[in-house]
Amino acid sequence: MRLIKGNNGGLFFLSTNSWGDWRKSLEFYKGVTRKARLKRLLLYWAYHIVAGNCSRSEMADIVEDATGSRPDVSSPCSAIVAPTGDKAVVHIHDVGYWKAAGGQSYSKVKGEVGVYRLLTDKKPVKFGYSTIVDIMDDGKHVSFFMPEEKEEFCGDVVKPLEDVLPALKEFHAVTGLVHGDFKPWNVRWRKDGRPQFFDFEEARPGDIKEDIEFYRSLGVFKK
Repeated sequence: MRLIKGNNGGLFFLSTNSWGDWRKSLEFYKGVTRKARLKRLLLYWAYHIVAGNCSRSEMADIVEDATGSRPDVSSPCSAIVAPTGDKAVVHIHDVGYWKAAGGQSYSKVKGEVGVYRLLTDKKPVKFGYSTIVDIMDDGKHVSFFMPEEKEEFCGDVVKPLEDVLPALKEFHAVTGLVHGDFKPWNVRWRKDGRPQFFDFEEARPGDIKEDIEFYRSLGVFKK
């Protein structure tokens, strides 16, 4: 396991068992901006150059210290600890994503769990959303697991606002919320033609125009 310290305080744990593991570790960075691609190149450089090996158990210790919850790291995995130092995501390769938070990030991730629960109750049609399981919440720390659904998606597909707008309107109508961080790389396109929305930490009551203007301001970035 390669530990890389980000320049903004974040920690990146990349699995180094094989070339395939390294590539899966970088699935966190399938953003469509030039900045995201540059970050992948920097991590590729760091993978080969920067010393900083650690074991999976040591990674789990660091994540537990940050979030108050301990991930299962018995399978090949990679992870990010946020710059805030109180939130982490662990990618269990080919299985799914485990997310946990404590401290100041607790309320946002708890709110994200609430959005997933609300969507499950409402069963929207025009957009997809992930299923989350194994939810744990002790009032100070929260964690959940999101099973992998990679067969359902078309890959790194980015579409203009006009294509995603009907689904965004349905999301707003169903939840009464704005996404709060509605950008092209928080939308993945399913093979059935529907967009699937991710990352609801910033969701809150508001005007849909906020999401529309933010998405439009970022533009559409081609592969």
